[in-house]
Amino acid sequence: MSKLNEYFKSKKDKLKLFKLYDTNNDDYLSPEEFITALNSFQNLQLNDSQKLQILKIVDKNQDGKIIASVFLSFINSIRDIDKFENDFNFQKKMNYLKFNLRQIHNL
Repeated sequence: MSKLNEYFKSKKDKLKLFKLYDTNNDDYLSPEEFITALNSFQNLQLNDSQKLQILKIVDKNQDGKIIASVFLSFINSIRDIDKFENDFNFQKKMNYLKFNLRQIHNL
């Protein structure tokens, strides 16, 4: 079981994480707050450019506001990313994330 799976056994745990990164308590993650969250997911092994690509996928309308439900869907989509732990092919990771993140924009 991945470290993320162990940590996020409940929606409540994921919501706590959202609140941890929502440093100004405005009920949104700004791009900066989201990047900070990405930095904490070390198993993703992303460079800055790759983090910005993921931000563009998650913040589809580019309004700079990532709501909790979108963040929780994102967390759900990366929980199993450790299956790529020994595969540093970024494109494979991005394809996996894009496939799983499609649901975010249908909320």
